[in-house]
Amino acid sequence: MRRGWPHSPVTPLVTLALSIPVALVNELLNHGGSALAAAVVRLVGVVMLCTSGWWTGTHKDLGALVVFVLPAVVAVTAVHASGLGTAALIVVNVLLLALPLAGCGWLWRVRRSPAGPTR
Repeated sequence: MRRGWPHSPVTPLVTLALSIPVALVNELLNHGGSALAAAVVRLVGVVMLCTSGWWTGTHKDLGALVVFVLPAVVAVTAVHASGLGTAALIVVNVLLLALPLAGCGWLWRVRRSPAGPTR
């Protein structure tokens, strides 16, 4: 029997993808307040991903990098950059939306079969 996350591979991916609408709702309700709720949802998704048996260790590492670390780096860089124009902010927002979705799509494509080897 496969060890790790006992449920479908959809569960961690949906949790990771849900961090985007959580961030948007948080932004609308707090008028630019803290993105803590979205970060917590994304962190829960990364923990589910890393404890899952559906991906190899390399897939988990790359998935966590693309879905969690890179968007955080982009967001922190954008917050601390001075004088960002409208075009740069659009690029930042597209990256913050596209990186987690692309990472989830890639993880869905490379998942292993239920009978695959364990890590």
